[in-house]
Amino acid sequence: MKKVIVVCIMICLALCGQASAASLSPTDDAYVLSKYPTTVTGNSETFSIGATAASGYIRTFLKFDLTGYTNIESATLWLYNFYGATGTPVTVSVYSASNAWSETTLTYNNQPAYSGAPVNATLGITGGWFSWDVGSLAQAAAGNQLSLAMIMQLGGYGSQNFYSDEYTGNIALRPYLDVTAAAPVPEPATMLLLGLGLAGIALARKSKKRS
Repeated sequence: MKKVIVVCIMICLALCGQASAASLSPTDDAYVLSKYPTTVTGNSETFSIGATAASGYIRTFLKFDLTGYTNIESATLWLYNFYGATGTPVTVSVYSASNAWSETTLTYNNQPAYSGAPVNATLGITGGWFSWDVGSLAQAAAGNQLSLAMIMQLGGYGSQNFYSDEYTGNIALRPYLDVTAAAPVPEPATMLLLGLGLAGIALARKSKKRS
């Protein structure tokens, strides 16, 4: 009996401790332009990050729903750059931002505050997939909404152009967040109950075979 219980508990621990991975689409994404401070761009199939004479400073904001993820181990933001940079490679920084915004109302004038240490990535003059390791930002927002502000570092000029979640072409090129979360390990009392329940099922089957 004891051996059966121990085996059942070990099986439960192995199953409950497994990590799960998911690719999350943004619930909101939009960019803002300093030269057009009241323009709403949330319905655009693309967004940009940078600084240009035509648009001024351009910042992009993305929001992801992490309410179902409380034990985040890692998170990587992926964006597809369909055009490449203008001029030399530039560094784009990702900051944690306030969740008080929506893509249907976001403008440069009402953009959310952002703060903390940035996560940087250098983007070249050619397009393709680029990623940012935002694990620390996702862990801080675990169980809540995660908002990210993307800004070109000072000194950079030109724009980086990406497909948004509204892109209707190849949907595989839309932005996403890769999240890996560990399943929570139940408390000892819960594990004991699970073990006893499985043990009871095992013994019942064994008795049935004998009869």
